[in-house]
Amino acid sequence: MNPMKQRSLIRTIHLIGSGVIGWALYGHSDFALTIAQWAAFPALALSGLWMWLGPRLARRWKLR
Repeated sequence: MNPMKQRSLIRTIHLIGSGVIGWALYGHSDFALTIAQWAAFPALALSGLWMWLGPRLARRWKLR
């Protein structure tokens, strides 16, 4: 997968996850809160870290 498609996919996951967290905050649903805690928040954290540190890690792996 080329870097442009990969970044687009990660950005889409990040936006969907933030929508789920918004739904949990403003929807006042126990189901939405559970989904946000166990699925959306970890997905947001991982995708955010990957967008931030992904290029550095890829360069580092490429050098080895």
